[in-house]
Amino acid sequence: MFKESQMSEPLNLGSSNSRHKLLNVEEAAEFLGIKKSTLTHWLSAKIYPGLKSIKLGGLRRFREQDLIEFIESRVCTTTVDPNPNPNSKKTSKTSQGGML
Repeated sequence: MFKESQMSEPLNLGSSNSRHKLLNVEEAAEFLGIKKSTLTHWLSAKIYPGLKSIKLGGLRRFREQDLIEFIESRVCTTTVDPNPNPNSKKTSKTSQGGML
């Protein structure tokens, strides 16, 4: 028999719950913000080897956590040099004697 304290405490699933949530192809494509046909093409052509999926019988499923990790692995960072080349000559209306 269960104790009263065990029954009244809510389960603490936290963010680890999404690690085990399985999405079908349509749901995974929506999660990634792409069309289902794009996702199936990526899978069949093995365009992104880091895109993990699970085959259960004839069905393909995706763990939500794996999709999050895939997105994070695709993040690109760009740096912009505020002074790209101090020796380059820029022409502007003010340097040509005009007024802005």
